[in-house]
Amino acid sequence: MKTAIFIPSRIGSTRLPNKALADINGIPMVVHVLNRARESGITDIFVATDDEKIKKEIENVGGIAIMTESNLPSGTDRIYAAMEKISKNYDIIINLQGDMPNIKPYIIKFVQDVLLNEKNADISTAVVKITNKNEIENENIVKAVLSINNNEAIARAIYFSRSPCPASPSNQNADYYHHLGIYAYRADSLKKFVNLPISYLENREKLEQLRAIENDMKIYACIVNDLPISIDVQSDLDIIRKILI
Repeated sequence: MKTAIFIPSRIGSTRLPNKALADINGIPMVVHVLNRARESGITDIFVATDDEKIKKEIENVGGIAIMTESNLPSGTDRIYAAMEKISKNYDIIINLQGDMPNIKPYIIKFVQDVLLNEKNADISTAVVKITNKNEIENENIVKAVLSINNNEAIARAIYFSRSPCPASPSNQNADYYHHLGIYAYRADSLKKFVNLPISYLENREKLEQLRAIENDMKIYACIVNDLPISIDVQSDLDIIRKILI
């Protein structure tokens, strides 16, 4: 099975302009993400971008950048467009978001291994148990609903929501899971996904993975112990600069 990591990285960002090139202790953020990908042990890595400055930064550290159109609707569409431009075929495509510079490399490898072990899975992703109860009500934190038994490390994902989900009866100490923005696709599943129309629940929750679920594609999630910081605003950048020293 051949695996490739694709890192979508566009220059436009409403809340944090030019965040892909944001300096984190002397290294652009997208290069930090590239370094985490390299540390996973997966050797074929591509950055899919719409900007020549990003391309130059990646090439300066020996990486491979593939230029894509700037008006693509999502990171998933961007990695698919990049995949179509290369001659080599891959069985598994990992979509590693370009704004998680401190993601643990084992998480990247784990989402690949889910597809190797779960033959019925079309897509895999990662989640971490929520320990901060304030996150449960926070609509910016996507919650994953898992069909889980006992202490399984891998479980079928049934739904994703910005609301507290599933329900937690007052007499139960129920777990909630924070969804991380990383996916692994079988190559044919990625092609199928990007060619599907936006679905009802996807549009309602503003979560593209619901398009897959509504079209009977199976998503499995690995449960990990580390929560990477997703850089969305300046305060996130301030925090990560203190971590990645």
